[in-house]
Amino acid sequence: MNTLGNFFLLLWALAFLSPVVAFFCAAQFFAVHCRRRPNPERRLPLVAYVLLPLACAILAFPIGTIYGVSLACSDPNFGNLCGLFGFLVTGPIASSLAIILVSGLIMFLPADKAAPPIPTGRTPALAKTPWYRKLWRGEYSLARSFWGYFILGAFVGRIIGVNPVFLFLPAAALIYQPLLWGYEIASGVGVWRSANASPVNSAKIIAAKTAVALLVGIHGILLIRALVLSLHQ
Repeated sequence: MNTLGNFFLLLWALAFLSPVVAFFCAAQFFAVHCRRRPNPERRLPLVAYVLLPLACAILAFPIGTIYGVSLACSDPNFGNLCGLFGFLVTGPIASSLAIILVSGLIMFLPADKAAPPIPTGRTPALAKTPWYRKLWRGEYSLARSFWGYFILGAFVGRIIGVNPVFLFLPAAALIYQPLLWGYEIASGVGVWRSANASPVNSAKIIAAKTAVALLVGIHGILLIRALVLSLHQ
């Protein structure tokens, strides 16, 4: 337990990174699930695929928290802040493991008989367009661009941004923030173009474009505020 206390900051940083790893694995598992089930009628909808692991993550968080609090508070070296170990370390790790487990189980659902084999390597004939180019061009469906890249991608980016590692690496934090803004703007462009390419105009298209416009407005306000503060200093 003394070793556990000495590595508390490292475990804290890893716990903040664990949701990123979980979301990355979930995205990869969903891609495999789509390849194994090319028939959309037998494929789990994207919204259900997102909500199901998140619901399990919410259920797993208190279980991991209780375990972490019990583990840390049994050692007097943790002091009065022993409860933070459960909330900041074991809780997020338990939620991340739940996401990986549930999405992995979905990936192993029986494949369609006519499903093509999953490629094991890249060849010039089978080379695919990189995901970021397809996103920028609006070649993904509106649902995948909006929920997968615009919402979930930005959420993962924000989780990375609050990682305590940046407290000890301020230069990395200054570099990361513009990269995150660039990703959010690029994903917003992809959502807008996917909405324009959608064959039917509907409330979903209007809602997606409204969300993108709000993002641009928020970033514009933050940029103006930063410029004003810099001028007053």
